[in-house]
Amino acid sequence: MYPTRIITFFKTAVLTLKRSLQRWTSTKKGKLFFFLTIAFCLFVFVTAFLKFTKYKCLTESCENGFAKIQYRGGAYYEGYVRNSHPDGYGLFKNEEGHFYKGEWKHGVKHGDGSYRYPDGSSYSGTFVNNKKQGLGVFGWRDGTTLSVRWNEDEPDGAGLLILSDGTKLSGIYKSGRIYDGNGAFIYPDGNVYIGSWRAGKREGFGILRNESGQIIHKGNWKNDKEAFNAN
Repeated sequence: MYPTRIITFFKTAVLTLKRSLQRWTSTKKGKLFFFLTIAFCLFVFVTAFLKFTKYKCLTESCENGFAKIQYRGGAYYEGYVRNSHPDGYGLFKNEEGHFYKGEWKHGVKHGDGSYRYPDGSSYSGTFVNNKKQGLGVFGWRDGTTLSVRWNEDEPDGAGLLILSDGTKLSGIYKSGRIYDGNGAFIYPDGNVYIGSWRAGKREGFGILRNESGQIIHKGNWKNDKEAFNAN
């Protein structure tokens, strides 16, 4: 008896739902309402799914305090959290080779820390809202280092560039590149200029090499151009 009643109930429910859908989709407004309702339901479902599956907690709790978290895509965080977001001291790494160890605030790098990039370069200094800000040292894979004040992720101020051979170049950086004094600049085509600058242009003695290290020009520069001595 009970199975028959259950089957009858479901048949009635399906039939009622079918009739309701037919009424809703019989007009343009009804069709629009129906599709908007479906879209909203899908949005809620996807949002909830992403929220509850974006990471896997590897400790007893990942709400507040110390936690170990495995994110989708293989990223990993170990350190202090607040409301399930990195907050305090912790380390982060992912499968692409990015590695950060230092201070966090509300889920972003904020405070003192060290960052290692996949290409072997690194930065050690201060971060503000995920960007290099304040005093910091950037190092390249060949051992070259730049000690300078940073602003919005770019070198900005007096800096000291120490090349891999020990050569020291002091200069003023502005908006991410050498502006005055002595420094180096890598061009989009791979050429590298090392020498004197004035107002953002090559001025004085300098060496321009291509990507392979061959010297293109060694000598004086004026107004960002090669200055050949007259015979």
